[in-house]
Amino acid sequence: MPGHDNALRHPLARLRKQTGDSQLDFADRVATAHERLGFGYVGSYRKKVSRWENWQATPSMPAQYAMAEIFRIPRDKVWGLGWPRWLHLATGDAGRLSRPWTSPDTVDALLEADRPTLDSPATYLTVTGPDVTYLTESWHRALAHRPPVVPCPQRRIDARALTALDAHVQALEAMLATVDPRTLLSAARGSLAVMTGLLRASGYDQPTASRLHLLAARSAEVCAVLMNCLGNGHRAEHYLLAAIRSATNAGASQAAAMFMGELASLHLDLGAPKDAFAMADSALAATARIPGPQCSAFLYSRRARAQALLGGARAALRDLDLAHAALSSGPEDQAPSVGPDLGIDEQWLTVQAGAVWLHLGQPGRALERLAPLISSASALPSYPYFQVPRRALVAIDAQLATGELDAAVHTARWALDTVGSMPPAFVSQYQQRFTGHRTPATRELRERLTASDHEMY
Repeated sequence: MPGHDNALRHPLARLRKQTGDSQLDFADRVATAHERLGFGYVGSYRKKVSRWENWQATPSMPAQYAMAEIFRIPRDKVWGLGWPRWLHLATGDAGRLSRPWTSPDTVDALLEADRPTLDSPATYLTVTGPDVTYLTESWHRALAHRPPVVPCPQRRIDARALTALDAHVQALEAMLATVDPRTLLSAARGSLAVMTGLLRASGYDQPTASRLHLLAARSAEVCAVLMNCLGNGHRAEHYLLAAIRSATNAGASQAAAMFMGELASLHLDLGAPKDAFAMADSALAATARIPGPQCSAFLYSRRARAQALLGGARAALRDLDLAHAALSSGPEDQAPSVGPDLGIDEQWLTVQAGAVWLHLGQPGRALERLAPLISSASALPSYPYFQVPRRALVAIDAQLATGELDAAVHTARWALDTVGSMPPAFVSQYQQRFTGHRTPATRELRERLTASDHEMY
């Protein structure tokens, strides 16, 4: 997805939009509450609210107390949680950040992730700015001190049931490569409901609980991938946060790190490279003792793209080298499968290198790397369904940046021909890329994209 304004990611902006206030209107409300609470007169300026929402300034404590009165949040929560974390009490997202990492609380997080949220923009991210540090630090503490599972007296889950559940989740992960995301989403949510139901109401020992938590985490990740394909980054983030928790409870640090890396990818797509860098860096630290080639390559590439977007060319290229070195260190991860096949191979890394050069403002060098992958329809034979349009988009952006409109149209057509029905999240992105170009070829492409979108309903 294209980048989004910082304000769209701040919880204050979300709350203000829910009340229908402009920034000036909200400044007036804060000033009125400020005076009513006995803190004296304060000017009401739109710029002040803008600075708060863009992470450029922190409101004074009296101003925060005034806002807390507007949103009906107790004062002790304001100073106890700090800015802007206490705002999540008003948005309803507080539990996603402050909930303990125990098994029962993780089950609650899984259930909450699967619950639709009202009035939340699809591009709104819950974990941003200072909350990223809070998330990564609490995650590392949970990895180091995993709470034990208290044995349950109910009827135990036997080994055959666990084997069947594992086969079911593997089938869902395999179907990501071919099945329409809307069709698959209901099955993935059903799988997650089964896992959470078993964790909540069945009897199990520690090994069984670990297997169930990992299966729940993998089910939540499938839901996240599908939600992202459908254009709802907000819900995708919630599923990934729950997946990280559940994998951590399973003692599967590499799986949790992969899911943290996918969360970093989501933040990259939504224009938050600083957050993405911190998440990828934290995930790399978590897997330092047991690095898997694909996992390490994936995480280094996330960090490389974040560095490039932040203008750190040398650091970005160094991380790309580390990603290549990690992938060449072994044929496959030695750990068991922890999720869908993300297609992490040398071709995938070539696309990431192209993206890094594009982020660094050098589309020509990006195309040098991408050219072999877009020269023929058979160049990417094994790419999963949900990855084809994402990878093609990197080439399209590079082609448009170098003025190669016809080539960009050709690449977009190839992506459409390959996937058949384009996932909705990518339909809008492809439409945006070609909206300013009015030629017969681009008009025909936009019509095909619109028709593809309608086929999904």
